[in-house]
Amino acid sequence: MKQVMTWVKEHVLVVVFCGVVIAALVGGFFGSASFNETVRLKAEEQALRYGELARVENGSITISLPGLTEPFTGKGVINDAVVQQYSRAIVVISEDATKIQRAALQRNLNRREGFDPKSPVAQFLPQVNAEKASLLRYSAQKFFAAEYARLLEEVHAGAAPSNTEVMKLLEASRLNFINQDLRKSDAASLTPEEQSKLDQRLATNRIGLIETAALALSFYCDPRELGIPSEAAAKALSLDSKDLGTYEQTLFDWQWRFWIMEDLLHGFYAANQAGAKELVPEIRAPVKRILSIDIAPFAKGGSANAEGGSSENASSGSAASFGASEPPAEGAPTEGAPATVVARAALGSPNIDATAEAPRDYSKSFTGRTSNSVYDVRRVTVVFVAETAAIPTVLDALSKENFMTVLDMSVARADPFAAAVQGFAYGVEPVSLVTIELETVWFREWTAHFMPESVRGVLGITSIAATAPEASEAAAGS
Repeated sequence: MKQVMTWVKEHVLVVVFCGVVIAALVGGFFGSASFNETVRLKAEEQALRYGELARVENGSITISLPGLTEPFTGKGVINDAVVQQYSRAIVVISEDATKIQRAALQRNLNRREGFDPKSPVAQFLPQVNAEKASLLRYSAQKFFAAEYARLLEEVHAGAAPSNTEVMKLLEASRLNFINQDLRKSDAASLTPEEQSKLDQRLATNRIGLIETAALALSFYCDPRELGIPSEAAAKALSLDSKDLGTYEQTLFDWQWRFWIMEDLLHGFYAANQAGAKELVPEIRAPVKRILSIDIAPFAKGGSANAEGGSSENASSGSAASFGASEPPAEGAPTEGAPATVVARAALGSPNIDATAEAPRDYSKSFTGRTSNSVYDVRRVTVVFVAETAAIPTVLDALSKENFMTVLDMSVARADPFAAAVQGFAYGVEPVSLVTIELETVWFREWTAHFMPESVRGVLGITSIAATAPEASEAAAGS
C-alpha cells in the first residue's frame, strides 16, 4: 500500500490525467444519452409540424359566392389573407350588381317615367273594365301600328322596292330610251342590236334603282316580319267580362313584344352605325336584312315560361298563358259580349324585392337565367343577312343593348345574286345567312309597374294596397 501511495506521489500528474480521462468517458456516456434524447424530441416535433403542413397543403376550403349555384372549392386553409380576399370579392360583386341594376333602370327610365299616356298599357292603369276595353282594342292596334312605323323610321329600316314599283319605273325608262335615245315609236320597230342596248339599259337602271333605295336604309326590314298587331287580331279579342284577364294579357304582351323589337332593331342599327353621326347605308353596313324575328310566348299553362323554367311565385291555375298569337282566319268570330261593365279596383305599386336571390338553372342555357321574382326572361330567334367578316361586330352590338345575350348561332351561305333578283342590294362583300337565339332580360322593378292585374297574377306579383285617394279617383273614372 505504501508503495502504491509512494508511486502516486511520484506520479501525481499521471494519476490526475487518468482520472480526468475516466471522468470524461463516464460523463460523455451519460451526456450523449441526454443529448440524443433532446435531438430525438426535436426531430419528433419537426415531424409533427411537417405533417401538419402537408395536411394544410393537401387540404381544401369551400367558399360560396353570390351568383354561383355551386360553392367554390380549392386547396388551402382559411386564414386572414383568404378572409380579406373574400371580403374584397363580395364588395366588387355587390358594386357590380348595383351598377347593372342602375344601368337597367336608367336604360328604361323613359319607358317608366316618360311613358306615352296614349299607350294601351298606360290606359290599363289604374283600372280596366269591359266598357273601356271595347274602345281600347281598336285604339291599341292603331297605336302599335304607329309605334312600329316610328321605330322603323328611327332606325332607318324599310322594305325593298316592290316589283310593282320597280316595273313602273323601268317602264318609264324603257319608253324614254325608245322614244328619246333611239327615236323609235315602239319596241316592235327595234333592231336586234337596239333591243340588246335596251335590255342592257333596263338591267343597269334596275340595279341602280335597288341600290338607290338601299342607300337610304340602314338595313332591310319588312314591317310584315315584325308581327305588328293587325285589325283582325284586334277584332278577335274577346270582350266578355269573364275573359277580361286574357284580354289584358294579350294587350300587355303586344306592348312587351314592342319593347323587345325596339331593343333588337336599335341593336342592329348600332352595329351598322358604329358611332357614325351620319347614316351608314346598308350597302356598306354589316347588317343587310332582317328576315324574321320570332319572340317565344312568355308563359305556358299560366306558370311555366317559354324557356322551360317556371316562376316560383306564379300561381297555378291562373288565367291563360299570354304570348305571341296568330291573326285569326277569315270568318272567325270577332265580337264578344261586353255585357255589364266590370270595374276593377285601382292597382297599387307592385311588391318587388330587387335584393332577392335570382336562382340559376344551367340546364336551360349557359347563362342559367330563367324567369324569377327579380326578372323575366324571354327568348327570341332572329334570322338576318350580314357581312360575313362583321358577324362578331353585330353580336357584340346586340350584347350591349339592354341585357341581351346570344345563346346559339348558326351560319349558312347567302346568295346575293338571288337576293338582287328579289330587289335587295347587299353590296360587294361576302354575306351570310345568320340565325341566332337571343335571351332578353326584363327587370320587374320597372316592368311590373305597367302590368295589369291579371298579368301580375300570372307572374305571382303581389301589389301594395292602393291609397284612398287612388281608389277614389278610380271610382270616379269608372
